[in-house]
This record gives sequence, structure tokens and C-alpha cells, in this order.
Amino acid sequence: MLLTASLASAVQAADETLPRKLQDAVTAVQQRLDIQGVSAAVLWNGQRYTPCAGFSFTGRAVTDDMILAIGSNTKTMTAVLLLRLQEDGLLDLDDAISKHLPPHPRINPSITVRQLLNHTSGLGEYAGGQAYRDSVLANPRRTWQREELFAMIPPAASAPGEAWAYCNTNYLVAGAIAEIVGGMPLHQLLAQYISAPLQLDSLRLFPQDSLVGELAHRWLGGRDASATPMMAEWSGAWAAGAVISTARQYAAFYHQLFSEGVLSASSMSEFIAFVAPNSYGLGIRRLMVGGQIVYGHGGDIRGYTSSALWIPSLRASVVVLTNEGPGTPAAIADTIVRVLASHTTSVQESAETESAFTYPARVYDITGAYITTVISDEALRELTPGIYVCVAANDQRRTIQILGQRKIGIREIYRR
Repeated sequence: MLLTASLASAVQAADETLPRKLQDAVTAVQQRLDIQGVSAAVLWNGQRYTPCAGFSFTGRAVTDDMILAIGSNTKTMTAVLLLRLQEDGLLDLDDAISKHLPPHPRINPSITVRQLLNHTSGLGEYAGGQAYRDSVLANPRRTWQREELFAMIPPAASAPGEAWAYCNTNYLVAGAIAEIVGGMPLHQLLAQYISAPLQLDSLRLFPQDSLVGELAHRWLGGRDASATPMMAEWSGAWAAGAVISTARQYAAFYHQLFSEGVLSASSMSEFIAFVAPNSYGLGIRRLMVGGQIVYGHGGDIRGYTSSALWIPSLRASVVVLTNEGPGTPAAIADTIVRVLASHTTSVQESAETESAFTYPARVYDITGAYITTVISDEALRELTPGIYVCVAANDQRRTIQILGQRKIGIREIYRR
């Protein structure tokens, strides 16, 4: 009992230092890399931390309620929307897209919705062509119509299912399918299925949705580019990259997605079914950041960059948004993860005992869902191969991958 009370006191004392540690870490990286402005958010242990650094423009510091663009992190939201539409019986991810879309000369009708979402469709990149880039630069006020973007899809790069290749066209087509089966514009579907029920009012598909709040100035090549219209970028990116948000609300989206049942268990299994060798699921990647296995995505759209992560070993979400392009939000996210991990370790090591390395150990899947409490090495080895988080008696946590042929024991996990 004395040990438990002592450990609780240590945790409480350490928690009081965490906001400053996070702020100092974010400021240090922002200054070292000369990033214009950073808005970050961390949700962990029931607490929210929002370290910010730098400026929107001279005299106006970045604040945690500022809106920034998340770029290709939009793909995660689009994929979640398609999974929700599947749960409602409006489509099946294994449907051929020809079931929902009219024929197109450069779109193979046998591509499935799933292949769109995990980038194995083989489609050519509409946003990579010179005509698209030239038009965006020449007429930044242009509002692209959907049929114009479809007309710019080039010939296929490979046959469906043959190879993995990151491609914005996949999410252009997925967005169109969502509108057809959902019976309303994409921004309304995202509001109905995600932002409204999760109470995330700053999460909006721009410019179809109106802006609520202050949009941070965007910087390109060291200059304030906010005076240049960005309508062509927004409307061209659409389902692949046009969502805007505050860092704290996008972190809340991530936290609810992975820990509060936004998706059904079966949908979550599909969401994190990764395609080797790129470890890409449905609008989500499996990555190693700050020494931890995480789920996340990055984003970049002319003057805004983003990094969003879920850390299963810590049950924490981390979002970093910057108002500069090219930007380096991943470097800040890596630093934040390391601060969280070291913060946890420093608390736990003070109470480390032999029993902390042995039994029992609680086991969670990568989404944070409780699986079982194992009381022997044999029980651990009986788990289905996959990625798990093991939590020891003193709350030490390790993310592990169990392979079918791998013999691993609890003691081995915690002494690595």
C-alpha cells in the first residue's frame, strides 16, 4: 500500500511538469528548424495539452484555437466515412466501383472501393500532371468542378491489386462514390457522420463548409502567401486533402476514433488491415515515431503541413499542424512522442521490481481495446499473431508484434 501511494504521488508530481516539457520541446524544434508557426495537441491520460510556438504573422502568435489545413490527413476522414457508409449498408468495400460510378475511359471498372482506400487501385495521379499544376498556379481563384478533375485522370499506372502507389486519384473517386451512395455532398456527409456526432465543429471540408474561427496565415518559401487565393488548391484537393481544423479538435477526432468506438470492431479491423510493404491501411499508416509503433498520417497543402498520430502503447493522440510549406511537422511529432514515453518511463522506473516484469500482464490490441490478462508465457504465445500492447503490473507498457513462429515471454518483453 505504501508503494502504491508513493507511486501515485510520483505520478501526480510528474504530471505537473509535463505541460512545460511539451511546450519547451515544441518551441525548441520550432526554433531549431525555423518553422514559421506550430499548433500542436496531445490527448493523454484524460488531459489535453496544446503547446504552440511561432507566429501566424508578425505580431500575431499561433494559438491553439487557430484553424489550419490538414492536407492529406483528410484521407483518414474520407476512409472513416466510407467505412461508416458500409456499416449503414449503403455499400460494401469489396464492391467493384462500376456498381456505383458511370464508366470512365481511364478507370478500370473492376477496381474495388477497398483498393481505392488502400492505394492498390493502379490509377494514375490526376494532381501530378503538368496541366493541373499549371492551372492551379495560373488561376488560384479557380473552383474545380468534379468532372474537370475526373477528365484529368491519366492512364492507369498498374492493374488493380498489382502494386501499391500513393495516389490522390483514389480519394477523388472514393469521395465521388460517397456522395452517390450517401445522397448528399461530401461536406454534409462528413458533418453528419463525423464532425457533428463527435462535436468537432472546426473540422470542416473547405471551401464547401464555411470557416468558423481564425485561419492561420500560410507561408511558402519564407514569405507570407495568405494574400494569394487558394480556391484552386482547396477545390482540387477535395476528398484527398481539403479538410481544415484546429490541432486540438483533430487530436480529439483521433482519440475518439481509436478509443471510443467511432467504428465498429469489424470496421476497425478493416481500417487497420495494412498492405505490405508500405504498412498502409485505409487512409492510415503504421509507422515508427519516437521509438514507438504508431498509427497515423501526414499532410501537405501549399503552406500548411500536418502530422497526426495515435500511440497505442500510451493510448495517446498527437497532432502537429504548421503554417509553413515545405514544413517538418513529423520532427515535432517525434519529439512529442519521445517526451511522453520518457515521462512515463521516469515515473515507472522508480517503483520497478521483479514482479513488475512478470505476471499478470494486461494485453490490448493496437487500437487500445482490452483483449485479456495473461498469467503465463504460454497464454501470451496463444494470442493470434498481430501487434499488441502489453501492460505490466507496474503499468510499464511495451508495443510488441507476435508472429506465428515467434516464441516470446512476458519477462523478455519488459527487459528489452
